[in-house]
Amino acid sequence: MAGNERHARNPWPERDLAFIATAPLTGLRLSELLGLDLGSTDGREGKCRLKVTGKGSKIRFVPIEGRSRAVNHFLSTRKAHCPRSKLGPCSPLFVDQHGERLQHGGAQYLVSQSLPLGGCRRSGP
Repeated sequence: MAGNERHARNPWPERDLAFIATAPLTGLRLSELLGLDLGSTDGREGKCRLKVTGKGSKIRFVPIEGRSRAVNHFLSTRKAHCPRSKLGPCSPLFVDQHGERLQHGGAQYLVSQSLPLGGCRRSGP
């Protein structure tokens, strides 16, 4: 590896960008992002929103512009990355390389791999 380059075990930049872009667009908690399904989007173009199950199993709707270009691009690459996974309204939106719902550890890993080397590191004991 030359310089400061890092290589993910199974790079999927479209998924990583969609996941990272959705967080600030929606203000969702990590567990809410990970709980999104393909059927979580509701509404017509320009008035799209996400159906989110939050704390205490309370459901709310959060606006998201169009469903975000990053999410749409990620979904266009999903079949190639996970050819055996079935796509339906109850299928997870954000998945790992095996087509399974992305877990906390996987999400933390993809975010940490997307940060510059000097960013957000803990120091001290």
